[in-house]
Amino acid sequence: MSRLIARLKGALLVAALLAAGLWYLSENPPVGAAVAGVVGVGLACSLVFRVVGSRFARRRLRTLGDLLSLSPAEFEESVAGLLSRAGWRRVTVVGGSADLGVDIEGFDRRGRSLVVQCKRHAPGVAVGSAVVQRFLGSITHAGADRGILVTTSRFSAPAIELAQQHGIELWDGEALVKLMQGGSVPGRV
Repeated sequence: MSRLIARLKGALLVAALLAAGLWYLSENPPVGAAVAGVVGVGLACSLVFRVVGSRFARRRLRTLGDLLSLSPAEFEESVAGLLSRAGWRRVTVVGGSADLGVDIEGFDRRGRSLVVQCKRHAPGVAVGSAVVQRFLGSITHAGADRGILVTTSRFSAPAIELAQQHGIELWDGEALVKLMQGGSVPGRV
C-alpha cells in the first residue's frame, strides 16, 4: 500500500508541475516552455530508469548472497516479483510493523488466495517451529487458502514436520536461488 501512495504522490507532483507549466505558458511563453520541457525530460528519464533499473535488479539477484544483501523490505519485494513472474496474480506486498505475520498476499494460478511470510536470515540460522506456529495463525486470520513461508536460510526438522501437518509450503534459500535462476516454483521442503 505504501508503494501505491508513493506513486500517487509522484503522479500528483507531476500533474501539478505540468499544470504550472501550462499556466506559465499562457502567461509567459518562454518560462512555460522551459517548465514543460523540464517536466517532459523528467518523465522520460523516470521511465528509462524504471525499465533499466528493473532489468538490472532482476539480473543481479542470482545468488543467496544477493538476497542477503537486500533490506527486509527489498527481500519482500523480490519474493513478490518472483511470484508474479511465476504466474501468480494480484501479488501485493503488505508487510510492515502491523502486518500480522503476512508480508505478501495474492492468488495462485488456480485462483486460490495465498499469504506469504518472508524471513531473511543468515544461512546458519534455522527457522524454527515457533515461526511456523505463528504463521499458521496468520493464515487462519487472513482466511487464506494457502500459506508459504520463505527464508534465505533453512528450516529446522520440527518446523518442517509442523508445516507438513498443516499444508504450509516452505521455501528455503536453495529453492529461492533455483527460482531466481529460472527454475520452477518450489514445492514443500
